[in-house]
Amino acid sequence: MKKYFFVIMVLILGACATPNTSPPGITSIMEAEEAQRQFAYTLDRRRSEALRLQKIGNQVLAANADFCPNTRQLFGVWLHTSHDYNRNIRSAAEIHYNINEEPSIYFVVPGSAADIAGLQQGDTLISIDSQPTTSGKQATKKITAQLKKLVEADEIRPISFEVMRDEDPLSIAITPQIICGYPLSLADSDSINAYANGKGIFVTRGMMRFAESDEELALIISHELAHNTEGHVEAKMRNTIVGGIGGLAIDILFAAGGVNTGGAFTDAGMDIGQVAYSEAFEAEADYVGTYFLHRTGMDTVNVAHFWRKMAAENPRSITAVTTHPTSTSRFLRIRAAIKEIEDKQSGGQKIVPNLVSK
Repeated sequence: MKKYFFVIMVLILGACATPNTSPPGITSIMEAEEAQRQFAYTLDRRRSEALRLQKIGNQVLAANADFCPNTRQLFGVWLHTSHDYNRNIRSAAEIHYNINEEPSIYFVVPGSAADIAGLQQGDTLISIDSQPTTSGKQATKKITAQLKKLVEADEIRPISFEVMRDEDPLSIAITPQIICGYPLSLADSDSINAYANGKGIFVTRGMMRFAESDEELALIISHELAHNTEGHVEAKMRNTIVGGIGGLAIDILFAAGGVNTGGAFTDAGMDIGQVAYSEAFEAEADYVGTYFLHRTGMDTVNVAHFWRKMAAENPRSITAVTTHPTSTSRFLRIRAAIKEIEDKQSGGQKIVPNLVSK
């Protein structure tokens, strides 16, 4: 049986079409060398994306700390060890970044407290506040917890970072900066998206590529920050619960009449509550976010054009209303908010969003 199968396969392959040209050959050594170069490119690309997000994001978070119900102390330093990389890329990271199990500086956010104090990418971390740092698989996580404990336990004060740089020990004192307490995370997705969950802000790699200018990226981060500061996540949860309670009351009335609805009205009520005022919340995040962007000092003249770019990605958004406003209304509302801010500046008014009278 196997013999017949082999004969059939030979006949099939013999009848298959073959290439018409003879390209230059490559060796396994050439492939291995190029793989290392592509690993290095990937590592640097991912680091530059993370660095850009933190740089622009921290500008927004620092400029608007006074508006945030939660704040935190930021050093502006990111650490890594070889264990922070997946096995398929770990050896490349060890070679490219010259790292091992010892914690070293992955990057320093430009303009941050660590940057101003003189900490540099590639420094090996020895101790923090005279406490030796750990190494190994959980090093980054444990050191992050160590830093968090230090800034939570004390008033703002200089923290000593002992590092090794080019075989020379250095002691660098860093006084952390106060920023909004919503950490920024880079989501490993190609979708053009960003979102807030009430505790943090998440931006996809797809959005990082789409938001070409720093002003556009800052606009997105400011929008998500506004979702958090205005309590939109919590409000949507409350609306969902309220809608569910209303639907449950109807289910109970039907049950009293001998009709089993299977919780259909409860589910429908929760769905209605979840989307209630969703479009209005998005519009508010655009409005408040424009003020947040203005406070960074970045140029806002052409930033609304971002929504024309989004319209080009999804033309349906130009006129179709979903849980989000149309790209048309978002463009116009941001332009109007910028004009409002300019008028307030000219009139010597306080540059804060207008509140609803209640």
